[in-house]
Amino acid sequence: MSRWTTAGLMTTVLLLCGCGQLVRATSDFAFNQPWNDYRRIEVQVRNGSVELRATDVTDVRVSGRKSVGGATFAEAEENLGKVTVEAVARADHPDTLRIEVNYPDELRSKSVGTDLVIQIPQPCAANVHTTNGRIQIECMAGEVELGTTNGRITARDITGTLHAKSSNGRIEVEAVDGSLVASTSNGRITAKGVKGPCTLGTSNGGIQAEEIEGDVKAETSNGNIRLAAVPPAGGKIDLRSSNGGIHATLPENLAAEYQLSTTNGRIHVSLGKAVMKMIDSSRRRFHAIVNEGGGTVSAQTTNGSITVESR
Repeated sequence: MSRWTTAGLMTTVLLLCGCGQLVRATSDFAFNQPWNDYRRIEVQVRNGSVELRATDVTDVRVSGRKSVGGATFAEAEENLGKVTVEAVARADHPDTLRIEVNYPDELRSKSVGTDLVIQIPQPCAANVHTTNGRIQIECMAGEVELGTTNGRITARDITGTLHAKSSNGRIEVEAVDGSLVASTSNGRITAKGVKGPCTLGTSNGGIQAEEIEGDVKAETSNGNIRLAAVPPAGGKIDLRSSNGGIHATLPENLAAEYQLSTTNGRIHVSLGKAVMKMIDSSRRRFHAIVNEGGGTVSAQTTNGSITVESR
């Protein structure tokens, strides 16, 4: 059952009427429904945030706030009744629960927005997308795909593969028992405690990844890269920045071919007791076979220094 927030409605009218814009109406909502041992959950939202977590509940619990505009307060209130939040099993995949916001096409120009908070009783695979808003997800298992055009993505305690993509917003990931692919056009990426290969990319922002157990590919156009990883035998580390420094901490006994280069900066290598067969070493280049090789470590930047050290 929806609950109207009258004070919020009055505040919105005062703020927007003077500007000649839409008057907005807002309502809180909450509902529960049975959990039918779903294996996957899909969430589709336009203009709003999504929080999803598996927690100590026995059914599906959906709550949040919806809002919409109108030429008058009465019209906005009427439009609000046309915005529905539904949670139903997909007809073609009954093991998938789909939660989505629906409204008629006539409201597409009325600035419809919906924020969702979803709680489910057990981890499962997830596909969550919103056009303008943040995504926060916790305790999922299986294939997890997250996407937003404008907003931050936060994910933690994921067992399985995680794909996270934002056009404008930072990405923060912690505790993933599986592979990670994270990309954003504008924002910082941080990843901690990933037990699998990582592919991280941003156009404008730094990248920080620590406690990584797997191959790593990290690339940014503008920003620093900082990595602490334990790649597998024969693994690959590939770090690239156009404008920013690179700092990598790797195991002393890592067997790999190292190739490091910078155009404007210096290279510092400190690998403890590692056995190195030097091929090329200068202020801006370093090429060596370390511990008889096997894997590869590559780091390249145009403007910035590169530091590689052993833990």
